[in-house]
Order: sequence, then structure tokens, then C-alpha cells
Amino acid sequence: MIRIAILVEGQTEEKFVKQLLVNEFMANGISIIPIILKTSRETSGNSYKGGYITFTKVKKELQNLLSNFDYISTMFDYYGLSHDFPRYQESKECNNVYEKAKMVEDALAEEISSIKFIPYIQMYEFEALLFSSIKGFKKHYGYRNAEIQAVINQYPNPEIINDSKETAPSKRIENIFGKNKFRKTSDGIIVAKELGLEIIRTKCKHFNEWLKKIEGVLQC
Repeated sequence: MIRIAILVEGQTEEKFVKQLLVNEFMANGISIIPIILKTSRETSGNSYKGGYITFTKVKKELQNLLSNFDYISTMFDYYGLSHDFPRYQESKECNNVYEKAKMVEDALAEEISSIKFIPYIQMYEFEALLFSSIKGFKKHYGYRNAEIQAVINQYPNPEIINDSKETAPSKRIENIFGKNKFRKTSDGIIVAKELGLEIIRTKCKHFNEWLKKIEGVLQC
């Protein structure tokens, strides 16, 4: 069994990996283990997890994981990256969403410098995956279907949905259902599970390519 650690930024991504990826890959001989990035530490030594992340913390954690797993990967929202991520500021000047992702991922790979590392940056944030189809929202909420469908029609590729404070995928969901009606760690995962991995992979090119790279370790 090949063991792959995926360093994630918070509980939502951890749940997503556990509930949508783990069993899928386990059947193919790959054990996926999500690990939430430690972002701060109390004087007593207890770790806090999730929250604002910097590249310094990410690099240190990835280097620690290298010796304990066959491969390591990441799942961080581009929208939430700190400015110290390599080539992040430069990537902001790109008009093509996939060029943005490639620029940051290539820079990460260069920094970590290991064939065991499979970098992945979620464009633009986790909530974008939920717009792969109206199916998840419709089953979980059962209302405001037309407004969700309008976003899907406007952005048939969810990964290109804007990353501004007003138009990011999460902001669109909050504007449609209300800020108190959508909880990323609960509602977001329910919607994703209702969608299913196959639909998400079909609609989200960059996400699908990441999973293909993980599947490809079996050929190495």
C-alpha cells in the first residue's frame, strides 16, 4: 500500500479528503492521509490547526512529512495564500487560471525539491468545486436553484470563478443562501458528497489532473 500525505489548510479540506478521496484511492492500493497544517503553538505545546498559512510554515511541515510517507501533496486555496508563497505575486499578473496554478505549483516543487512531492493549489478555493453541478445544492438546500444555476451557466468551468472578496465562490454561496445558512465544514462537505467525485472531476480540469498524478504513482 502506497502512503500519501496531503497537507491541507483546514478541517473542511481534511473532511473532503477523508470522505471523498480516501475510499476511492484505497481500492486502488493508495492510502491517502490528510494532515492539517499546524499554524501556531501554545506555550504548553498544544498545536492549533487551520487558519492563516504562510509558506515558511508550509515548507517546514512538508519537509517533515517527506521522511514518513511514500509521497506528499498539498491542498491549499489559491485565494487564501499568503504573499510569501514563491511566485504568488507574479502569478497574480497572469490572466489564465491554469497559468496561475502552474506558476505557484512549479515554484513549490522547486522549493521542496523532491520527486516524492505532488504540489496542488485549489483554484480559486474549495467552494468552487461545489459549482460543478446544481445537484449537490439542490438536494441539500432545495431552494434558490435558479440563482445557483445562473452561476453554473456563467462559469461552466468552476475553477475560473472569480477570486475577489465580492465574487469568490464562497461569497456567491453566502449571498445566495445567507451567511448563516452555509457552513463550509458541514454544508460544504454535504454538497460535495451529494455531487460525487466523478462529477467534480469531469467539470474541474485542474482538480482532475491532480488526482491523475496521484493515481500515476502506481506506475512509478
